[in-house]
Amino acid sequence: MVVPSDRCGYTYTGETGHESCCYRETWDDAERCVWHEAAEDDETKPTDALRATRAPAAVRDLNGGTGPRELLDGADVRGTSFPDGLDLTGVSLRDADMAEVTLRNGDLTDAALLDVTLVDADLRGAVLSGANCWEAELNDVHLGGADLAGADLRAADCSDAILRGASLHGANLEGAFLARADLFDATLTATRSYGAVFSEARANEGTDLDEWCVYDPNSDVDASQWPREDGADGAAVADGQARSDGGNASGTVAGSDVDPLTKAEGTYQELEALCAENALLAPQSRYFVRRQDIHTEEHHREGNWSRWLRARVSRAVVLYGESPFRVLSVAAAVIFGSALLYPLGLLRNAATGRLMTYPSLADPAGLATTLADSLYFSTLTFTTMTFGLYAPVGAGKFLTMLETGAGIVLMALLVFVFGRRATR
Repeated sequence: MVVPSDRCGYTYTGETGHESCCYRETWDDAERCVWHEAAEDDETKPTDALRATRAPAAVRDLNGGTGPRELLDGADVRGTSFPDGLDLTGVSLRDADMAEVTLRNGDLTDAALLDVTLVDADLRGAVLSGANCWEAELNDVHLGGADLAGADLRAADCSDAILRGASLHGANLEGAFLARADLFDATLTATRSYGAVFSEARANEGTDLDEWCVYDPNSDVDASQWPREDGADGAAVADGQARSDGGNASGTVAGSDVDPLTKAEGTYQELEALCAENALLAPQSRYFVRRQDIHTEEHHREGNWSRWLRARVSRAVVLYGESPFRVLSVAAAVIFGSALLYPLGLLRNAATGRLMTYPSLADPAGLATTLADSLYFSTLTFTTMTFGLYAPVGAGKFLTMLETGAGIVLMALLVFVFGRRATR
Protein backbone atom coordinates (compact mmCIF):
# COMPACT_ATOMS: atom_id res chain seq x y z
CA MET A 1 0.00 0.00 0.00
CA VAL A 2 1.34 3.43 -0.95
CA VAL A 3 1.14 5.86 1.96
CA PRO A 4 0.70 9.57 1.12
CA SER A 5 3.61 11.79 2.10
CA ASP A 6 1.48 13.64 4.66
CA ARG A 7 0.63 10.43 6.52
CA CYS A 8 2.70 8.61 9.12
CA GLY A 9 2.89 5.16 7.57
CA TYR A 10 4.53 3.59 10.64
CA THR A 11 3.99 -0.16 10.47
CA TYR A 12 4.20 -2.48 13.46
CA THR A 13 4.48 -6.22 12.84
CA GLY A 14 4.26 -8.68 15.71
CA GLU A 15 5.94 -12.06 15.78
CA THR A 16 2.64 -13.88 15.23
CA GLY A 17 1.44 -11.72 12.38
CA HIS A 18 -0.12 -8.92 14.43
CA GLU A 19 0.26 -5.86 12.23
CA SER A 20 -0.86 -2.27 12.49
CA CYS A 21 -0.26 0.73 10.27
CA CYS A 22 -0.57 4.34 11.43
CA TYR A 23 -2.47 6.68 9.08
CA ARG A 24 -2.27 9.81 11.23
CA GLU A 25 -1.02 13.06 9.78
CA THR A 26 2.68 13.73 10.04
CA TRP A 27 3.82 16.05 12.80
CA ASP A 28 5.17 19.42 11.60
CA ASP A 29 8.16 18.67 9.36
CA ALA A 30 8.69 15.18 10.74
CA GLU A 31 8.31 11.97 8.74
CA ARG A 32 6.03 10.39 11.31
CA CYS A 33 3.06 11.43 13.39
CA VAL A 34 3.57 12.92 16.82
CA TRP A 35 3.07 9.49 18.41
CA HIS A 36 5.60 7.63 16.27
CA GLU A 37 8.25 10.24 15.62
CA ALA A 38 11.37 9.40 17.61
CA ALA A 39 11.53 11.50 20.75
CA GLU A 40 14.61 13.66 21.22
CA ASP A 41 16.66 13.11 24.34
CA ASP A 42 16.45 16.73 25.44
CA GLU A 43 12.79 17.45 24.73
CA THR A 44 9.34 16.00 25.28
CA LYS A 45 6.40 15.91 22.91
CA PRO A 46 3.54 18.38 23.43
CA THR A 47 0.63 16.71 25.16
CA ASP A 48 -1.87 18.87 23.28
CA ALA A 49 -0.63 17.51 19.96
CA LEU A 50 -0.70 13.95 21.30
CA ARG A 51 -4.28 14.33 22.49
CA ALA A 52 -5.40 16.03 19.29
CA THR A 53 -4.30 13.13 17.10
CA ARG A 54 -6.14 10.51 19.13
CA ALA A 55 -9.00 8.71 17.48
CA PRO A 56 -12.36 10.26 18.45
CA ALA A 57 -14.02 8.74 21.50
CA ALA A 58 -16.95 7.51 19.36
CA VAL A 59 -14.54 5.65 17.07
CA ARG A 60 -12.69 4.15 20.04
CA ASP A 61 -15.97 2.92 21.50
CA LEU A 62 -16.94 1.39 18.16
CA ASN A 63 -13.59 -0.39 17.79
CA GLY A 64 -13.68 -1.71 21.34
CA GLY A 65 -16.38 -4.23 20.50
CA THR A 66 -14.13 -6.40 18.31
CA GLY A 67 -10.55 -5.49 19.15
CA PRO A 68 -8.28 -2.71 20.44
CA ARG A 69 -10.06 0.61 20.82
CA GLU A 70 -7.09 2.36 19.23
CA LEU A 71 -3.75 1.29 17.76
CA LEU A 72 -0.70 3.07 19.14
CA ASP A 73 1.77 0.20 18.76
CA GLY A 74 5.38 1.31 18.74
CA ALA A 75 4.58 4.82 20.01
CA ASP A 76 7.43 6.89 21.45
CA VAL A 77 6.38 9.26 24.24
CA ARG A 78 9.47 9.08 26.43
CA GLY A 79 9.50 11.57 29.28
CA THR A 80 6.10 13.02 28.40
CA SER A 81 3.96 14.27 31.28
CA PHE A 82 0.18 13.99 31.28
CA PRO A 83 -0.72 15.96 34.42
CA ASP A 84 -4.44 15.32 34.00
CA GLY A 85 -4.01 11.64 33.26
CA LEU A 86 -5.02 10.00 29.99
CA ASP A 87 -7.72 7.57 28.94
CA LEU A 88 -5.94 4.66 27.28
CA THR A 89 -8.64 2.09 28.01
CA GLY A 90 -8.38 -0.84 25.63
CA VAL A 91 -5.64 0.84 23.58
CA SER A 92 -2.93 -1.28 21.96
CA LEU A 93 0.53 0.05 22.93
CA ARG A 94 2.65 -2.94 22.02
CA ASP A 95 6.38 -2.27 22.13
CA ALA A 96 5.75 1.41 22.94
CA ASP A 97 8.49 3.46 24.60
CA MET A 98 6.92 5.18 27.62
CA ALA A 99 10.03 5.45 29.77
CA GLU A 100 9.90 8.22 32.38
CA VAL A 101 6.35 9.14 31.35
CA THR A 102 4.13 10.76 33.97
CA LEU A 103 0.63 9.31 33.83
CA ARG A 104 -0.75 9.58 37.32
CA ASN A 105 -4.35 8.36 37.66
CA GLY A 106 -4.34 7.36 34.00
CA ASP A 107 -6.74 4.69 32.79
CA LEU A 108 -5.11 1.76 31.00
CA THR A 109 -7.83 -0.78 31.72
CA ASP A 110 -7.55 -3.76 29.34
CA ALA A 111 -4.76 -2.03 27.42
CA ALA A 112 -2.31 -4.16 25.42
CA LEU A 113 1.09 -3.25 26.88
CA LEU A 114 3.10 -6.18 25.60
CA ASP A 115 6.85 -5.44 25.55
CA VAL A 116 6.13 -1.83 26.51
CA THR A 117 8.90 0.16 28.18
CA LEU A 118 7.77 1.95 31.33
CA VAL A 119 11.12 2.30 33.04
CA ASP A 120 11.07 5.08 35.68
CA ALA A 121 7.48 5.96 34.74
CA ASP A 122 5.14 7.56 37.26
CA LEU A 123 1.84 5.67 37.24
CA ARG A 124 0.71 6.41 40.77
CA GLY A 125 -3.00 5.78 41.15
CA ALA A 126 -3.29 4.51 37.59
CA VAL A 127 -5.77 1.79 36.62
CA LEU A 128 -4.27 -1.16 34.76
CA SER A 129 -6.88 -3.77 35.64
CA GLY A 130 -7.01 -6.44 32.97
CA ALA A 131 -4.07 -4.89 31.10
CA ASN A 132 -1.76 -7.24 29.23
CA CYS A 133 1.80 -6.41 30.30
CA TRP A 134 3.47 -9.50 28.86
CA GLU A 135 7.26 -9.06 29.07
CA ALA A 136 6.84 -5.35 29.79
CA GLU A 137 9.77 -3.39 31.22
CA LEU A 138 8.41 -2.01 34.48
CA ASN A 139 11.62 -1.71 36.45
CA ASP A 140 11.76 1.36 38.68
CA VAL A 141 8.16 2.24 37.75
CA HIS A 142 6.10 3.99 40.44
CA LEU A 143 2.77 2.18 40.77
CA GLY A 144 1.89 3.32 44.26
CA GLY A 145 -1.83 2.87 44.87
CA ALA A 146 -2.36 1.59 41.32
CA ASP A 147 -5.04 -0.94 40.41
CA LEU A 148 -3.55 -3.93 38.58
CA ALA A 149 -6.33 -6.37 39.44
CA GLY A 150 -6.42 -9.15 36.88
CA ALA A 151 -3.48 -7.71 34.94
CA ASP A 152 -1.27 -10.08 32.94
CA LEU A 153 2.30 -9.48 34.11
CA ARG A 154 3.78 -12.74 32.92
CA ALA A 155 7.55 -12.48 32.41
CA ALA A 156 7.40 -8.73 33.14
CA ASP A 157 10.44 -7.04 34.67
CA CYS A 158 9.17 -5.24 37.78
CA SER A 159 12.51 -5.06 39.56
CA ASP A 160 12.82 -2.06 41.90
CA ALA A 161 9.20 -1.15 41.13
CA ILE A 162 7.21 0.74 43.76
CA LEU A 163 3.96 -1.13 44.30
CA ARG A 164 3.19 0.33 47.71
CA GLY A 165 -0.55 0.04 48.33
CA ALA A 166 -1.17 -1.33 44.84
CA SER A 167 -3.78 -4.00 44.18
CA LEU A 168 -2.62 -7.03 42.20
CA HIS A 169 -5.59 -9.18 43.16
CA GLY A 170 -6.03 -11.92 40.58
CA ALA A 171 -3.03 -10.76 38.53
CA ASN A 172 -0.94 -13.26 36.59
CA LEU A 173 2.65 -12.94 37.82
CA GLU A 174 4.03 -16.17 36.39
CA GLY A 175 7.68 -15.65 35.55
CA ALA A 176 7.58 -12.00 36.64
CA PHE A 177 10.71 -10.45 38.15
CA LEU A 178 9.90 -8.46 41.30
CA ALA A 179 13.34 -8.31 42.86
CA ARG A 180 13.73 -5.39 45.27
CA ALA A 181 10.15 -4.29 44.61
CA ASP A 182 8.33 -2.29 47.29
CA LEU A 183 5.27 -4.34 48.25
CA PHE A 184 4.33 -2.51 51.43
CA ASP A 185 0.54 -2.64 51.94
CA ALA A 186 0.11 -4.20 48.48
CA THR A 187 -2.62 -6.76 47.76
CA LEU A 188 -1.28 -10.02 46.32
CA THR A 189 -4.29 -12.25 46.82
CA ALA A 190 -5.42 -14.80 44.21
CA THR A 191 -2.32 -14.11 42.11
CA ARG A 192 -0.75 -16.73 39.89
CA SER A 193 2.90 -16.37 40.82
CA TYR A 194 4.61 -19.61 39.82
CA GLY A 195 8.13 -18.76 38.70
CA ALA A 196 7.89 -15.19 40.02
CA VAL A 197 11.02 -13.85 41.72
CA PHE A 198 10.59 -11.84 44.94
CA SER A 199 14.21 -11.78 46.07
CA GLU A 200 14.99 -8.76 48.26
CA ALA A 201 11.45 -7.45 47.78
CA ARG A 202 10.05 -5.49 50.71
CA ALA A 203 6.83 -6.51 52.40
CA ASN A 204 5.19 -5.67 55.71
CA GLU A 205 2.30 -6.73 57.90
CA GLY A 206 -0.01 -4.74 55.65
CA THR A 207 0.93 -6.78 52.59
CA ASP A 208 -2.13 -8.90 51.86
CA LEU A 209 -1.06 -12.47 51.07
CA ASP A 210 -3.13 -15.57 50.42
CA GLU A 211 -3.78 -18.24 53.01
CA TRP A 212 -3.50 -20.77 50.17
CA CYS A 213 -1.84 -20.16 46.81
CA VAL A 214 -4.17 -20.49 43.84
CA TYR A 215 -2.52 -23.71 42.60
CA ASP A 216 -3.18 -25.51 45.89
CA PRO A 217 -6.12 -27.97 45.77
CA ASN A 218 -7.33 -26.42 49.05
CA SER A 219 -7.61 -22.94 47.53
CA ASP A 220 -11.11 -21.61 46.93
CA VAL A 221 -10.01 -19.96 43.65
CA ASP A 222 -11.79 -21.51 40.67
CA ALA A 223 -8.98 -22.34 38.24
CA SER A 224 -11.50 -23.28 35.55
CA GLN A 225 -12.25 -19.57 35.15
CA TRP A 226 -8.68 -18.74 34.13
CA PRO A 227 -8.13 -17.96 30.44
CA ARG A 228 -6.82 -20.93 28.55
CA GLU A 229 -3.20 -20.61 27.46
CA ASP A 230 -3.34 -22.77 24.35
CA GLY A 231 -4.58 -20.15 21.93
CA ALA A 232 -8.25 -21.01 22.36
CA ASP A 233 -9.37 -18.08 24.42
CA GLY A 234 -9.64 -15.29 21.91
CA ALA A 235 -8.02 -11.89 22.22
CA ALA A 236 -6.49 -12.30 25.66
CA VAL A 237 -4.48 -15.32 24.56
CA ALA A 238 -3.67 -13.78 21.21
CA ASP A 239 -2.13 -10.84 23.04
CA GLY A 240 0.09 -13.24 24.92
CA GLN A 241 1.25 -14.74 21.64
CA ALA A 242 2.97 -11.61 20.40
CA ARG A 243 6.55 -12.24 21.51
CA SER A 244 9.35 -9.86 20.75
CA ASP A 245 11.86 -12.72 20.85
CA GLY A 246 9.93 -15.04 18.57
CA GLY A 247 9.78 -17.61 21.36
CA ASN A 248 6.94 -19.63 22.77
CA ALA A 249 4.04 -19.24 20.36
CA SER A 250 1.49 -20.69 22.73
CA GLY A 251 1.24 -17.51 24.78
CA THR A 252 2.65 -19.10 27.93
CA VAL A 253 5.76 -18.70 30.01
CA ALA A 254 8.25 -21.45 30.64
CA GLY A 255 6.79 -24.07 32.95
CA SER A 256 3.20 -23.58 31.81
CA ASP A 257 2.87 -27.33 31.33
CA VAL A 258 3.85 -28.01 34.96
CA ASP A 259 1.19 -29.71 37.08
CA PRO A 260 -0.60 -27.65 39.77
CA LEU A 261 1.03 -29.43 42.72
CA THR A 262 4.52 -28.60 41.48
CA LYS A 263 3.43 -25.01 40.84
CA ALA A 264 2.01 -24.81 44.35
CA GLU A 265 5.24 -26.13 45.87
CA GLY A 266 7.39 -23.62 43.97
CA THR A 267 5.05 -20.74 44.80
CA TYR A 268 5.02 -21.56 48.51
CA GLN A 269 8.81 -21.74 48.54
CA GLU A 270 9.13 -18.26 46.98
CA LEU A 271 6.50 -16.76 49.30
CA GLU A 272 8.22 -18.38 52.27
CA ALA A 273 11.50 -16.74 51.26
CA LEU A 274 9.76 -13.37 50.82
CA CYS A 275 8.32 -13.58 54.33
CA ALA A 276 11.62 -14.76 55.81
CA GLU A 277 13.48 -11.77 54.33
CA ASN A 278 10.94 -9.40 55.87
CA ALA A 279 10.60 -11.11 59.28
CA LEU A 280 6.95 -12.00 58.67
CA LEU A 281 7.14 -15.08 60.86
CA ALA A 282 3.49 -16.15 60.90
CA PRO A 283 3.02 -16.31 57.10
CA GLN A 284 6.52 -17.77 56.72
CA SER A 285 5.55 -20.65 59.00
CA ARG A 286 2.21 -21.03 57.22
CA TYR A 287 3.81 -21.29 53.78
CA PHE A 288 6.39 -23.76 55.06
CA VAL A 289 3.60 -26.01 56.33
CA ARG A 290 1.67 -25.63 53.07
CA ARG A 291 4.79 -26.60 51.11
CA GLN A 292 5.31 -29.69 53.25
CA ASP A 293 1.65 -30.61 52.75
CA ILE A 294 2.24 -30.49 48.99
CA HIS A 295 5.25 -32.80 49.46
CA THR A 296 3.01 -35.19 51.36
CA GLU A 297 0.38 -35.09 48.63
CA GLU A 298 3.05 -35.81 46.02
CA HIS A 299 4.20 -38.87 48.00
CA HIS A 300 0.60 -40.07 48.02
CA ARG A 301 0.20 -39.47 44.29
CA GLU A 302 3.42 -41.33 43.52
CA GLY A 303 2.52 -44.24 45.79
CA ASN A 304 5.53 -43.68 48.04
CA TRP A 305 3.68 -44.90 51.11
CA SER A 306 6.59 -45.02 53.58
CA ARG A 307 7.45 -41.36 53.00
CA TRP A 308 3.78 -40.44 52.99
CA LEU A 309 3.29 -42.14 56.38
CA ARG A 310 6.35 -40.44 57.89
CA ALA A 311 5.15 -37.07 56.60
CA ARG A 312 1.68 -37.62 58.06
CA VAL A 313 3.14 -38.55 61.44
CA SER A 314 5.43 -35.50 61.33
CA ARG A 315 2.46 -33.26 60.61
CA ALA A 316 0.35 -34.79 63.35
CA VAL A 317 3.04 -34.67 66.03
CA VAL A 318 5.16 -31.54 65.34
CA LEU A 319 3.49 -29.87 62.34
CA TYR A 320 6.73 -30.39 60.42
CA GLY A 321 8.68 -28.78 63.29
CA GLU A 322 6.55 -25.63 63.45
CA SER A 323 4.32 -26.21 66.49
CA PRO A 324 5.66 -26.82 70.03
CA PHE A 325 2.07 -26.75 71.26
CA ARG A 326 1.25 -29.76 69.11
CA VAL A 327 4.17 -31.65 70.70
CA LEU A 328 2.89 -30.69 74.14
CA SER A 329 -0.62 -31.83 73.17
CA VAL A 330 0.65 -35.22 72.01
CA ALA A 331 2.71 -35.54 75.21
CA ALA A 332 -0.36 -34.75 77.33
CA ALA A 333 -2.39 -37.31 75.38
CA VAL A 334 0.26 -39.99 76.00
CA ILE A 335 0.43 -39.20 79.74
CA PHE A 336 -3.33 -39.09 80.32
CA GLY A 337 -4.03 -42.03 78.02
CA SER A 338 -1.52 -44.20 79.88
CA ALA A 339 -2.90 -43.01 83.22
CA LEU A 340 -6.33 -44.35 82.22
CA LEU A 341 -4.87 -47.75 81.36
CA TYR A 342 -2.71 -48.40 84.40
CA PRO A 343 -5.64 -48.97 86.84
CA LEU A 344 -6.68 -51.99 84.75
CA GLY A 345 -4.47 -54.17 86.95
CA LEU A 346 -1.24 -53.15 85.23
CA LEU A 347 0.46 -51.74 88.36
CA ARG A 348 1.32 -53.27 91.73
CA ASN A 349 1.84 -51.19 94.86
CA ALA A 350 5.44 -51.83 95.95
CA ALA A 351 4.54 -51.46 99.66
CA THR A 352 1.29 -53.43 99.89
CA GLY A 353 1.61 -55.71 96.86
CA ARG A 354 -1.95 -54.81 95.77
CA LEU A 355 -2.82 -54.27 92.11
CA MET A 356 -4.10 -50.84 91.11
CA THR A 357 -7.69 -51.23 89.95
CA TYR A 358 -10.64 -48.91 89.47
CA PRO A 359 -12.94 -48.78 92.52
CA SER A 360 -16.69 -48.80 92.26
CA LEU A 361 -18.36 -45.77 90.71
CA ALA A 362 -20.19 -45.45 94.00
CA ASP A 363 -16.87 -44.43 95.55
CA PRO A 364 -15.96 -41.13 93.79
CA ALA A 365 -13.27 -40.31 96.35
CA GLY A 366 -11.54 -43.64 95.75
CA LEU A 367 -11.87 -43.19 91.99
CA ALA A 368 -10.25 -39.76 92.16
CA THR A 369 -7.43 -41.09 94.35
CA THR A 370 -6.75 -43.97 91.98
CA LEU A 371 -6.67 -41.70 88.94
CA ALA A 372 -4.40 -39.25 90.75
CA ASP A 373 -1.96 -42.03 91.67
CA SER A 374 -2.06 -43.40 88.13
CA LEU A 375 -1.47 -39.95 86.64
CA TYR A 376 1.42 -39.41 89.05
CA PHE A 377 3.04 -42.69 87.99
CA SER A 378 2.37 -41.97 84.30
CA THR A 379 4.00 -38.52 84.51
CA LEU A 380 7.08 -39.88 86.22
CA THR A 381 7.33 -42.71 83.70
CA PHE A 382 7.00 -40.26 80.76
CA THR A 383 9.80 -38.11 82.19
CA THR A 384 11.89 -41.20 83.11
CA MET A 385 11.82 -40.26 86.82
CA THR A 386 10.08 -43.32 88.34
CA PHE A 387 10.60 -43.53 92.12
CA GLY A 388 9.63 -47.21 92.58
CA LEU A 389 6.28 -46.57 94.30
CA TYR A 390 4.57 -48.83 91.78
CA ALA A 391 5.84 -51.75 89.74
CA PRO A 392 4.33 -52.59 86.36
CA VAL A 393 3.06 -56.13 85.91
CA GLY A 394 2.05 -58.08 82.83
CA ALA A 395 1.14 -55.81 79.93
CA GLY A 396 1.98 -52.87 82.18
CA LYS A 397 5.67 -53.51 81.56
CA PHE A 398 5.15 -53.06 77.83
CA LEU A 399 3.04 -49.94 78.39
CA THR A 400 5.67 -48.30 80.64
CA MET A 401 8.35 -49.13 78.07
CA LEU A 402 6.33 -47.46 75.32
CA GLU A 403 5.53 -44.43 77.45
CA THR A 404 9.14 -43.95 78.49
CA GLY A 405 10.30 -44.19 74.87
CA ALA A 406 7.59 -41.76 73.77
CA GLY A 407 8.63 -39.34 76.52
CA ILE A 408 12.27 -39.35 75.42
CA VAL A 409 11.35 -38.80 71.77
CA LEU A 410 8.74 -36.11 72.41
CA MET A 411 10.96 -34.13 74.80
CA ALA A 412 13.74 -34.20 72.21
CA LEU A 413 11.29 -33.03 69.55
CA LEU A 414 10.11 -30.23 71.82
CA VAL A 415 13.69 -28.98 72.26
CA PHE A 416 14.19 -29.21 68.50
CA VAL A 417 11.05 -27.22 67.69
CA PHE A 418 11.80 -24.50 70.22
CA GLY A 419 15.37 -24.26 68.96
CA ARG A 420 14.22 -24.09 65.33
CA ARG A 421 11.80 -21.28 66.03
CA ALA A 422 14.34 -19.38 68.17
CA THR A 423 16.85 -19.25 65.33
CA ARG A 424 14.47 -17.33 63.03
